[in-house]
Amino acid sequence: MGPQVKYLHQVWNGAGYHWGFVHTAYDESLPREIFPENVLQLAQVLPLSHVVTLLQGLWMGKLWGNYWAEVGLLAALSIVFVVVSVRTFRWEPKN
Repeated sequence: MGPQVKYLHQVWNGAGYHWGFVHTAYDESLPREIFPENVLQLAQVLPLSHVVTLLQGLWMGKLWGNYWAEVGLLAALSIVFVVVSVRTFRWEPKN
């Protein structure tokens, strides 16, 4: 197993941990209002927070036009993450 694969495994584990936290935080049984302000500010840095906001709004029948900020931010982050991934991760050929 190459060093990139080990690193990718660590990144995946970290992302899974944050996914569990954010998923629990935005579950209907735990409304956003019960969390302290610093946790809410931290959640705004995570891309999944914007995905949840977008999906909740669309699910409730609101229009896409209400979410240009979320869509733009997610598109920009997607571009950044793809560029970083292409430049960082290299698969070594099998011998």
